[in-house]
Amino acid sequence: MASRFLVSGGTGNWNSTTNWSATSGGASGASFPVNGDDVFLDVNSGSTTLTINTTSACSSIDCTGFTGTLAGASAISVFGNTILSAAMTMTYTGTWTQNGTASLTSNGLSFTGNLSFSLSSSTKTLVDNWVVLGSFSLVAGNTINGNTLTISGSLTVTTGVSTGTTNFILDGTGTWSGAGTLENNLTINTSGTITFGTTILYRAGTLTYTSGTVVTTGNTFTIGTTAPILNTNGNTTGSGTTTSSTGINFNNFTCNISFTNNSALCVIGTFSMNPGGGAAPSVSSSTVYIQGTYSQTGTAALGSSLFIMNGTGSLTTSTNAIQNDFTINTSGTITFGSAITFSPSSSKTFTYTAGTVVTTGNTFTVGTACVLNTAGIIFNNFSASVQGIITNNSLLTVSGILNYTTTGVGVTFAGTTGWTCASFTCATAGLTHQFTSGLTYAITSDITITGATNASRIILKSTTGGSQAIFTLGSSATQLIGYVNATDIDSSTGQKIYSLNGTLSNATNWAQLNANLIGTGGASSYTFVN
Repeated sequence: MASRFLVSGGTGNWNSTTNWSATSGGASGASFPVNGDDVFLDVNSGSTTLTINTTSACSSIDCTGFTGTLAGASAISVFGNTILSAAMTMTYTGTWTQNGTASLTSNGLSFTGNLSFSLSSSTKTLVDNWVVLGSFSLVAGNTINGNTLTISGSLTVTTGVSTGTTNFILDGTGTWSGAGTLENNLTINTSGTITFGTTILYRAGTLTYTSGTVVTTGNTFTIGTTAPILNTNGNTTGSGTTTSSTGINFNNFTCNISFTNNSALCVIGTFSMNPGGGAAPSVSSSTVYIQGTYSQTGTAALGSSLFIMNGTGSLTTSTNAIQNDFTINTSGTITFGSAITFSPSSSKTFTYTAGTVVTTGNTFTVGTACVLNTAGIIFNNFSASVQGIITNNSLLTVSGILNYTTTGVGVTFAGTTGWTCASFTCATAGLTHQFTSGLTYAITSDITITGATNASRIILKSTTGGSQAIFTLGSSATQLIGYVNATDIDSSTGQKIYSLNGTLSNATNWAQLNANLIGTGGASSYTFVN
C-alpha cells in the first residue's frame, strides 16, 4: 500500500502525476492515487485546488491541515476512512462512495457532493456530525453508527437493511425512496418539500415529523420486523390531501408488525394490517385516521389505538378479527367487504357516528368483550360466532340473518337496547343464550331453532331472575322450532304452551299458538324469563 500526498501550488487534476508526491512536501511525479493508496491532503499541500476529474478510487483520504479546495464532479470510491478539514473549501459535486467499513470525520465541514454508503455487512462510524448538501444513498445493507447525518437532498435506500445508532435528518428538498429497508432514527425537519417514492420500508427506529411539506402521492409505506415508533402528526379532519404543510399524511400504509404511534397517524389511501400473516401486530397510543380503506388480511390487530374511518373507502377483515376500538365518523361512504370480524380480547367498542355505510353482501361477526354503538348501520347478516358477552348500547338492526353459532358457551346480549332482524337462527344444542331483561328483540321474517335434542335443549332466557325479555314476531313470520326449554318461556300473561316433548313445528303447534294468542293475521309476542 502506497501513500500519495497532494503537492503544493496551483490547481490540478486527480489523474495528473504532477499533483502527487510519495512524501509530504516532496517533489511531484508520483503516480496518481488508485485503490490501495492512502491519500493525504495535508498542511504542505497549501492552497492547492484538487479536482476529481475522472472516476477515481483510493484506500483512504485524510485532509488534516489542508487549506485548499476539493473540487470536481466525477465519482470517487473510498475503501477506508475519510477525514475532512474545517479549514478546507469544498465545491465537489460528484458522488463519493464509502465502500466497506470506515470511520468518517467532518470536522464541521459541510459535504457539498453526494454521499453513498456501499458494501453489505459493513459498518460506517460517524466520528462527529455530518451535513450532506447533496443526496445520500445506501447501496447495500450497512450499520451506520454515531452522531447525526443531515441530508439536504434526497435519501435513497437501494437494497438491503441499513441500521445503527446514527440519527438521520432530512432538512432540504428531495425524495425518500428505494426498495431497501431503513432502521435508523429519521426526522423530517425542513422548510422545503420531501417527496416519498413508490415504496418505503421502515422499521426499528423512530420516524419523526417536525416541519415541512411531505408529498406521499403514489407511495406505499411499509413497517415490519421490529417495532418502530412514529411521531408523524397527520391530518385528523378527514379532508387531508397528499400535500400538507402539517404532518405526514400517508398514501398507503402497510403494517406487518407492532408499532407505537405517538401522534395522529393519517392514511389517505389504504391501511393494510398484517398482510401475509405472522405475529399479531399491535398499534398502540394515539389515534389512526383512515380516509380511504381499512384492509386486514392476517392475524388479528391488537393494541390501544383507536381507528377512525373518516373518508370514503371499504372495510374488510377476511376471517381475522379487529381488536382495537373502531369508529366510523365520516361525511363519505364506507362499504363493508364480504366478511368483517370484531372480536377483541378485552372490552373494545365499535362505534358509528356519521356517514353512509353500505353492508350489501356482508356478514358482520362479533365475539367476546365487544361493545356496539352502531345505530345508523343496517347490517346485512350478523353472526355471534364467538362465545361471550355482547354489549349493545344502541338498537342493532339486521336486514338479513342474525345467527347464533357459538360452541361451548352461549351468547349474552347485554346493554341498553335490543335488536331487530329479518331472520333469527340458533343451531347449537345445550347452550343458554341470555337477553337483557325488559328489552324487546324483534323478528320480522322467520325464526329457526335447530340442532337441539330433547336431552340437550337450547335455552333462551332473560338476564335477571323473575324478569322478562321479549321476542316479537311479525304477523307473517314463520317458525321452525326444535327443542326449547319450556321453563324459560313465560306464560304468566295467558299464552297457551303446547307439548314440548317433541319438535315444535310451524305446521301444528306454533301456528296454533299464533291463532290462540292474538288471532289470525296479528303479531305474536313471546317473553323469555330467567
